[in-house]
Amino acid sequence: MAGHAALRRARHCFATLTPVKPYLIRLKQPIVSFTFDDAPRSAWTQGGAILSRYGFLGTYYCAGELLGKSHPSLGAYCDTDDVRALIREGHEVGCHTHSHLDCQTAPRVQIERDMADNRKLFADQFDQPLTSFAYPYGKVTLGAKLAASAQYSSARGVRPGINRHVTDLAQLKTISVNSGLSLNTARRLIEESRRGRAWLIFYTHDVQEQPRPMAARLTSSRAW
Repeated sequence: MAGHAALRRARHCFATLTPVKPYLIRLKQPIVSFTFDDAPRSAWTQGGAILSRYGFLGTYYCAGELLGKSHPSLGAYCDTDDVRALIREGHEVGCHTHSHLDCQTAPRVQIERDMADNRKLFADQFDQPLTSFAYPYGKVTLGAKLAASAQYSSARGVRPGINRHVTDLAQLKTISVNSGLSLNTARRLIEESRRGRAWLIFYTHDVQEQPRPMAARLTSSRAW
């Protein structure tokens, strides 16, 4: 078992360090994106309200099998009515596989099939194309990156950093918004991105006043 775990870590490291879709970022203006993995309902009701208050839109990476269900730590996930509402408000819906698949352990053919299932669900139920992707758990292999780059304009991981200069569109860098991210750090990252005309992506899961392990701190979001 230890050998299998070491092999998975090695594959993940190799995939992370191997660009699949290199792209030279040349922006006239910097970009800040706010993204929510799994689409917990609070990411829409709370996080979406904060974004709306300041005139921003977010990206919700949805896994079809999670819709209408709940998680012991994240709470309820968005249901079909929530998804229709966030689409109506102009937010982006991205793919998070259909079954919240671990792309580090699944073969490429299974990943591609799971992606296709999610695209079909959102096309059939919401008439919504899915053009961007986020890896569940942030786990990648070279095969997963190749599958994502072939089907989506971009794929976001969880590797920390700002996207600037030459970046890999098959594994965009991001900054986790959680109780450990201070406002001073967030402001510094935003200013650094502004000066460098870079693409800064924040991500979280649910959004709560009293944050759970993977939640964004609602009070901090208000302060932005």
